[in-house]
Amino acid sequence: PEVRMRIFQAAHALGYVSPRQRRAAAEKTKLIIGVADWRIIRPDRPNIRLSSLSCLVQMMTDQYDVSFIRLVFGQPQPVDGVIAFGAFTAPEMDFLRSLSFANEFDQIQVDFDQGLKQMAAYLLDKKQYRGIGYIGGVYEHGGVRIGGRRLSGLRRILEERGLYDPTVFHVGDISRESGYTLARQAAREGRLAEAMLLGSDEVAEGALEAFRELGLRVPKDVAV
Repeated sequence: PEVRMRIFQAAHALGYVSPRQRRAAAEKTKLIIGVADWRIIRPDRPNIRLSSLSCLVQMMTDQYDVSFIRLVFGQPQPVDGVIAFGAFTAPEMDFLRSLSFANEFDQIQVDFDQGLKQMAAYLLDKKQYRGIGYIGGVYEHGGVRIGGRRLSGLRRILEERGLYDPTVFHVGDISRESGYTLARQAAREGRLAEAMLLGSDEVAEGALEAFRELGLRVPKDVAV
């Protein structure tokens, strides 16, 4: 399944459509799904998971030709359904309802605190690392705040364990560039914990590049 997923992702990125898919395309029902992600991803940053969603749908059904588009609050788009990530205000919910569905929707609530506790327990109790640090970012604009809950939750969990060390917490922007700069500076100043939590995909890309340039081995020199 992992190899198949990589093949679908490569085909999607290259725009490849197989002959069988071209023949079947005329018979498929076309659906457009709007993705409301402005509560979890900066509007000026790409959502790299949209291609994965398309690949998953292709693997699940031959009946539908499904495409995913990012929604912008206040800008209506013709969609057949909506996937919304985050906690939304009443006006935002009214906007989403107006696009494609009345009051019928499913909701999944994620226990973020429990996830952070499990992560900390894995690193500290199972892997026996002596401390956890953080490289991440916080984005605030127009009433939207991304990254703050993860940062405060991790800090609280480590405080409860008596292991919070502010010198190994590095916070900037949610971007690859910020992750690179923070990681490089932290490594040069000796302010890395044995295990570092990288706050997002973009931050992780930059941080890992900095570690490679400095010759730091993952996880032998620093676990992430």
